[in-house]
Amino acid sequence: MSQRFPRRARPLVAVAAITFASFGVAAASHVAKRGPDLYARLAVLQVVLAPPDKLPEDALAFLKKFGPRGVPAIASRAREGPIPDELFAILAASAGAAEIELLAASVVGAAEARRKDALQALARIHSEAAARAAGPALADTSPDVRNAAREALRGHPESVLSAAVADCMGSSSFSPEFVAEVLVDEGLVSAAVGPVSAGLRSGEPIRVYNALYLARATFPRFPPGAGREAALVLGISTALPRFEPGAQLLSIEVLAALSGPAALEALCEVAASRKMSVPARLQAIEALGGRRDPRVSDTLDKLVRVERSEMRVAAAEALGRVGTEEDAARWLEKIEHGEVDVEEREALLRAISVTGAVALAPRLLVLSRTVDSDRLQKAIQQIAAKDPKACIPSLMEELSSAQPTPLKWIDDELRTMTGHQPPWSGTWRTMAAFEKERAALHKDWAFWWNLNKEKPPDEWHVSAQREAEAGLRSPKGVDRASAVVRLAKLSPANLEERLVPLFDDPEEIVWVRVQDALAGRPSPSGNEVIRGRLAGGTEREQARVARLLGLRADPSAVDPLLLLLSSESASVRREAARALGKLSDRRVSRPLVTLLRDPANDVRDAARDAVAELADRSIAADLLRGLDSEDADYRLSCIQLLGRCGTKAAVRPLVGFFHDKSQAVQESAISSFQNLTGIRPSVLDPGEQELRRWEELVERRQK
Repeated sequence: MSQRFPRRARPLVAVAAITFASFGVAAASHVAKRGPDLYARLAVLQVVLAPPDKLPEDALAFLKKFGPRGVPAIASRAREGPIPDELFAILAASAGAAEIELLAASVVGAAEARRKDALQALARIHSEAAARAAGPALADTSPDVRNAAREALRGHPESVLSAAVADCMGSSSFSPEFVAEVLVDEGLVSAAVGPVSAGLRSGEPIRVYNALYLARATFPRFPPGAGREAALVLGISTALPRFEPGAQLLSIEVLAALSGPAALEALCEVAASRKMSVPARLQAIEALGGRRDPRVSDTLDKLVRVERSEMRVAAAEALGRVGTEEDAARWLEKIEHGEVDVEEREALLRAISVTGAVALAPRLLVLSRTVDSDRLQKAIQQIAAKDPKACIPSLMEELSSAQPTPLKWIDDELRTMTGHQPPWSGTWRTMAAFEKERAALHKDWAFWWNLNKEKPPDEWHVSAQREAEAGLRSPKGVDRASAVVRLAKLSPANLEERLVPLFDDPEEIVWVRVQDALAGRPSPSGNEVIRGRLAGGTEREQARVARLLGLRADPSAVDPLLLLLSSESASVRREAARALGKLSDRRVSRPLVTLLRDPANDVRDAARDAVAELADRSIAADLLRGLDSEDADYRLSCIQLLGRCGTKAAVRPLVGFFHDKSQAVQESAISSFQNLTGIRPSVLDPGEQELRRWEELVERRQK
């Protein structure tokens, strides 16, 4: 330095050197501090500018390794415009409170993976702001995303959950059951009250229905508490008149699930208001029928007095459910004193029957002497069914002096309750003869009661079954037929096995009763028992069993019935054909067509009716070939069946019979043509164009 600078300049040079050194140290410090951020920004820029299919792996790896220090650079870029999902995943993995706004933007509308990443980041941040941002995802269409939102909301206070539910209440993908599950899991069911009330007040259909469905999914199992329930009921009651019928029914369902006094008062108001729809009022009345309260009784009692038709009926049944025996006695006293009109009397009798006040049975029976009312009889029957042992003595006492009409239904009721079937002709020419029969009937019931009054009612039917089965072995056909009817009324589980011995009974009246008893109660086990009688049975038994299998529509009977078509007995073939026509199995069509040539007229008729009932077009070719048969009856049957089983190929052959020398053939051909095409032939000598039009018409109909 002594060689380059004069002595006087040396201080200045030293100052300059120190200054430059300070700048160098500052620059090095700045680079040391800001270099990673610069590198991160550069890496972000590389990723953003790269094509989607050629993202720079080294830049992504650097940003992942850089972790939280790279988040500001990614966030800065995200605020300027969209960023790739790979960059967003790195951002979400290390995001903090400063990035909540960016995460919230991806909670709705982004790809599913991105929505999940955003929600997982919000769950990790775990602040109220993060929870509010996650709220809209409760209505996401993806279950995985909804569960991620659930985790983001876990552990937050009621106000946060309430706000989150309110945010998603207007979504069409809102799931009330899922949101209810979230609230129950958090133990904050009351958080639904605010959003539900706000949704009802909004008047928007989607919000109204979501609010009601959420209330229905939540509050029946977990009531919101007295104070909050009152607010909820007020919201529902205020909005209820404006709702459409569907929303009204949902609202009443919610009110019915609440147990507080406010909900009860609201239900009473709906039931009594003629401004509400009829279905809504009926549902409110039904709900009131499960609550015993003076206000409920007063409301229902008023409805019974002033309403008409179905509303009065519903109110009476609800009144009966909430009423006591004392109430029923008070209602009956009003009827006995003539204080009510006919309609109110019928309604109160309905209410009395629902209460099941057994102690009133004697008074009701006395009333039946002067009041001709089906509802009164039903009331007595319903009460007697609830406690037969308590009511039978009253019924027997009334029977001893009853006139013909009440005696009949009292006797029927005793038979239904006990299963006992005393002998009773039901016919008389003089009043003296009637009184004699009535005395005999009463004596029989008194004898039965003395034997069975100590037994439980279940044993009465067991005894009745034994009596009926003994009657099946009676030498008199009339007694056997009566025993079948009695046994059928008792409905034992194995009725088919008990009646099998009567399948070949010589008395037709016995078989008719057996058929009536078994036709309407098909069961796989019973069908198997009946099918077992086809093999080795007499001709009479086979014919009867075939008819019974058809009446029971047993699909497993097709094969054994097909075998019966070759029986030597015409009656067996006839009944088998009739039964097969009822089984709707296309396999039987061709065998039945063969029977159209059977030597027995009734067999041919049965086969024709069965084929017509099946309406199987797969046999059209067989029927068309039958038109060339020399057998006139067979040819006529084929013409008649083409109307049900034909295709467009049958149009021209049928037209060819319009001028047949036989009038029966002409009429059958025209009738079949009409059944096939759906129109009457406009001309009897159509040209080619008309024939084609008819064929196209058939083709369109059969498609």
